[in-house]
Amino acid sequence: MSVEPLVYKDTIQNILTVVEGKLSPRIVERLQREALIDVNALVASYPLKAHDAMVKVLSEELCPTKSIDEATYELGMSMMGRYGDSLLGKALFAVIRMLGPMKVLKRVPEYFKQGNNYADVKIEVTGPSSYILDHNEVGAWPHYVRGSMHGSGKVIGLKGHAVELLSYDGHRATLRVSWDE
Repeated sequence: MSVEPLVYKDTIQNILTVVEGKLSPRIVERLQREALIDVNALVASYPLKAHDAMVKVLSEELCPTKSIDEATYELGMSMMGRYGDSLLGKALFAVIRMLGPMKVLKRVPEYFKQGNNYADVKIEVTGPSSYILDHNEVGAWPHYVRGSMHGSGKVIGLKGHAVELLSYDGHRATLRVSWDE
């Protein structure tokens, strides 16, 4: 029997923090109706499909002129930028800047596991400033994950940072991450 994929409250809260001040009554109502998320009474965890619905609602509402892939990418970038401004994010990214991204790669799978109960992430180093990330379950929006990974590179200050979606099968995604040395 498999375990239902759950996203933890802190992950939901981090995304909601990005859109603070932008949550119109319409967005709040859509989050409640489509994602079953009450922004005023978060619970300990949510099914992955609720997280996916939340990402969709926020992306559609905040980037209405963009394609869903572009909009979810933007939301992911914004989320990581905002996380980088938090106390925990500042500390984490300072350590990564100090040690260098390649020295902390072995911890990347653990970072993904902090937000949910299902992440199984594998890293394959492909060069001195590149790696392939294989994630077993990125939900419905792989470009949201691509955006958050690109956002983390921006927060760290990597020059020429790029994140490319190599494959996605509806669950598993493989991404190539690179930057200038």
